[in-house]
Amino acid sequence: MSENLSFAEALDRILGPERAERFEHINDFIANKEHAMFDEQWKKEMMQFKKADLVDMLAGTKRLMLTDHAFLNWDRIRGMIECENKIQLQKWGLQSHTAFEWLGYLAEEVGETGGAIGKWMDGAPPFNVVQEAVQAATLAAKIAEMFLATNPDRPQARCPKCRTWQWDDDGFGVLMCAKCGYCTHPAATGNICDWCGKKMS
Repeated sequence: MSENLSFAEALDRILGPERAERFEHINDFIANKEHAMFDEQWKKEMMQFKKADLVDMLAGTKRLMLTDHAFLNWDRIRGMIECENKIQLQKWGLQSHTAFEWLGYLAEEVGETGGAIGKWMDGAPPFNVVQEAVQAATLAAKIAEMFLATNPDRPQARCPKCRTWQWDDDGFGVLMCAKCGYCTHPAATGNICDWCGKKMS
């Protein structure tokens, strides 16, 4: 266990302070009838645990906390999605389905991602989660692209620097291009552009 948490501290972390303060010791926690999240069989099994074992189990959930990386590794993720797209095209070709069929396929992929996360919690390698999540993300991106295509009249503008076409919903043209780094610095805090983060002269 990475931390030496007391039973009360572990409960506080898992249940929240308002709920955890109702349990002064382990028997109160196990025997409480109001928490539907713990069924009777679970409570019977938990009675077999020593207090220290339960504290270790609850404190171990800290390992399960994951923090959003805000696309810091986006180039790597994008490459994986593009690779998965090629694999799907080679396997299935260009497909046509109803919106609800696409939804069903996406739900299946998300379910498989959930299954991989469950196995990871039991000790399986994390890459299985990455692989399933990338498959789900690829399909989700395809769905987004298909729905974008249902609006062919959506205005576009070209980046003045790299000349790639981009959506121009506000009619102001390309204000910032993520591909080449072009930016008109449309808003700033002090002398730092709020869009690209560069220092403005």
